[in-house]
Amino acid sequence: MGVRPPSPMVRPAGIPRACRIARNPRAFTLIEVLIVIAVLALLVGLMLPALSKSRQSAQITACTVNLRQLITASLMYVGDNRDVFPDPAWDPPMPVGYRGWLYVGKMSDVIKNGQGSSTGSLWSYLGGEPDLADLGVQKTYRCPAHKPPWRAASTSDNITSYLMNGAVRGFGRVKVSYRVDRFRPDSWVFWETDEWVSGWNDGSSYPDEGLSKRHGQPNRNAARYDNAGATIAVIDGGCRWVSRVLYDEELKIRPGRLWCNPGRKTGD
Repeated sequence: MGVRPPSPMVRPAGIPRACRIARNPRAFTLIEVLIVIAVLALLVGLMLPALSKSRQSAQITACTVNLRQLITASLMYVGDNRDVFPDPAWDPPMPVGYRGWLYVGKMSDVIKNGQGSSTGSLWSYLGGEPDLADLGVQKTYRCPAHKPPWRAASTSDNITSYLMNGAVRGFGRVKVSYRVDRFRPDSWVFWETDEWVSGWNDGSSYPDEGLSKRHGQPNRNAARYDNAGATIAVIDGGCRWVSRVLYDEELKIRPGRLWCNPGRKTGD
């Protein structure tokens, strides 16, 4: 029995032999392009506030971590120095034999020599080699939202975003810092200081020289506080976010958590 040859493919009637599988897509019209652009612009507009809020939250978290390290280093110093709190570097020169928490000697020399905060008494407690600059350790002293230009070439904002409460040395009325047990346990001893004031002449500050305007406020002249505030460190080792409204209310209380000078009844 012979093999039957394959029958030729039968093409249905009405189908051309050379059928086009794909055609050139139709070009977008100008109206369609404009609609796509408008939708993208709307999506970007919706995302920007969320991205800005996330970035600000990350900056606040970084400041909290930094200040927690600074207050922890301060309490380690206290344990090694007969319960005396670190010198606030108030209106140097400091007493002979004392390093300020931020630097020692003339701040202009420290900045000029590129030593950063490495001459300060807390540097080694943060893991740095004394008098040896280290960018990794130096980040502990800097809020990521605090950017130049600085107040001047020789001001302390060149090397820190945080200042110590001058109350720890009686705002200059005593030569050596007070023992830690002289303070209320809720005393505020570090904070993000207002970057627009002129109080960056040393390593410490009066409370009424203000809280930073970096977080939650569009500009330094804004009349409204909105969600503005900053991070503070407490002498018991804690850290917390403080609104500018609460900070300004605390300024009115003497003695209080800000005006906490143990040598005066009014804390100032």
